[in-house]
Amino acid sequence: IILNDAETFPKWRKTYDLMPLFGEGLVTSSGERWKMERRLITPLFHFGVLKKIHGHMVKETCNLVEKIG
Repeated sequence: IILNDAETFPKWRKTYDLMPLFGEGLVTSSGERWKMERRLITPLFHFGVLKKIHGHMVKETCNLVEKIG
């Protein structure tokens, strides 16, 4: 909750350099746009959702590590 204070903890300035690559979204936005984006993704981080996709995430991470290694 501390990091919700944008005045005390502003976004890293270089984050906005990513806008041409990522467009305006959660990473590159601020203010009301950021709040709207954050509200939309919050349900994805509910424990029940994460529990359901845990196995898939582990499998895909192992696949990626295998391809990189």
